Amino acid sequence: MIEVGSVSIFIPIKKLSKLELEDYSISLFDSWENDLNNILAIPDYSIILEVEDGSIGIKGKIAAGAIALYTGVAQYGSFISGVEIISKQASVAINSLASKATKNHTTKENPPTIRKSGGDLVRIRNLVHKVQQGKISVEYAVREIEKILEKSQESSSLLMREIESSLNNSPIYPEQGKFDFGFGAPLEIVKEPKSINNSPLNRVPVNLPNHYQDRFRIELWRESKRGEKNLRIIKVN
Repeated sequence: MIEVGSVSIFIPIKKLSKLELEDYSISLFDSWENDLNNILAIPDYSIILEVEDGSIGIKGKIAAGAIALYTGVAQYGSFISGVEIISKQASVAINSLASKATKNHTTKENPPTIRKSGGDLVRIRNLVHKVQQGKISVEYAVREIEKILEKSQESSSLLMREIESSLNNSPIYPEQGKFDFGFGAPLEIVKEPKSINNSPLNRVPVNLPNHYQDRFRIELWRESKRGEKNLRIIKVN
């Protein structure tokens, strides 16, 4: 699968019970999935959400097959314009998860750490930009894009010819400014606590009842938009 976007979030708050963590995780997954259906114009994709307590650590990821991704991109007229638009949509979707995850769970004294990544989609977008800026050849860009698309085992010669044709017809803008759709780099640190060493992530309060000292990870995922929603609860200590 091709990574469309991902985010890693750390929220330094008091520990939740197993039931509270499960309720929080399911509500977050369902709300994020609803946003994705309204934001992301890719016909099919998979989503994964992992939530671990002690404080709260969250990982979210969107992935798609090459054909589904290209179908979403192609509806905007050309591969180049489609990549720009889908990148924007992915950024909005990842920002939505970060916003929902941290709402009502953060303070100015203990802000969350949020790391966003555009993954493979940003790599493709950056290759397109370099072609437009005359920094790399179309042939080189096509080879690199093909390597990325091969991850989904769905790449085809017809698909690559269409991408190459779109790049060949792209105008060159040597002085073109930097594009910024929220994934300015493959990894972006949005905000972090003043001191990671003082983070409660590695500390279990000694005054908690025994059933609160157990740590759990909630994993939710859907392998396709119409696939079954999966839930797994893992005790991590």
